[in-house]
Amino acid sequence: MLLLSMRTKIFYVLIIVITIKLIFNICGLIDISYDTVLNEINSNKEYKFTVGPLPYKNKHFVKNEIERLYTFVDILNDIKTINYTNNNRIKQNKITIKLVFFKKNKKLNFELLENFIKYANKYNIMVGIASLMRYDRFEELNTYLKLLKLGYTNIFITLATYHDDINERVNLVLKHGGCVRLVKGWYNDGNVKDWKQVGKNYLKNAKKLVETNKYHILATHDFDLLLQLYNIYGTKMDSIEIIFFKFSQRFVEKKMKKFPYVIKNKSFYKPYGKICLSFLNNFTKYNFYRMFQRRYIGKVN
Repeated sequence: MLLLSMRTKIFYVLIIVITIKLIFNICGLIDISYDTVLNEINSNKEYKFTVGPLPYKNKHFVKNEIERLYTFVDILNDIKTINYTNNNRIKQNKITIKLVFFKKNKKLNFELLENFIKYANKYNIMVGIASLMRYDRFEELNTYLKLLKLGYTNIFITLATYHDDINERVNLVLKHGGCVRLVKGWYNDGNVKDWKQVGKNYLKNAKKLVETNKYHILATHDFDLLLQLYNIYGTKMDSIEIIFFKFSQRFVEKKMKKFPYVIKNKSFYKPYGKICLSFLNNFTKYNFYRMFQRRYIGKVN
């Protein structure tokens, strides 16, 4: 009886494991495709776009995701209407990557990453370097600085103001002549929990970026914060790209109608890839309250 019970337990464990694998494999088939992204770009000519893969960890799909990054570089190169240079970054479509796709056994394959950066650089397509979680951030920054030192100018780094070392990180990147995409933060791993302080961190560091008189990217739906910046800097803001989530387009355009300034250089971030697989992989990392605010209210209070 005890033996039968043990066999039964093993059987049920196997069934659960197989079911979980089956669910993940089915989720891997649900995909935001090239055509979907291209249709969004072609339907919103007044905006530039940054496209990026939805993050997940699944060794069966990683090779395909890296190949798709190369394909997106080809697509962005094919649809560009101007010659991309370091002097017109603000008029360009871009791509972001997650370092997780370039890792094997949790170790970054720098050669694999650099080969991709080099390929994008051949067409002067700008690539954003982004980490997934807090524990990736040191590798993210070190990798970005290493690429800068190797002479790559077609790269930017995403820095989040819900981390308490944001001031030092922005200062370090600016010291090395780098380009920043400033965000408040998407996941639930920021160690600054007071969202008002997150906003203050954002404003402080956004000012630094504007005052460089160089190209940087501000990612925010906080129009009150944007109003403060435009009131201070006026047309100086025209050297900055303001980027929004594509899923908040309705909110963004409603707010822009009442905004007293013209946002000259605006863009959307459009993710692509395996949406269900990404959701399952990152379920515990999301802050669903903030996600709801972003999607249906447009900003996080």
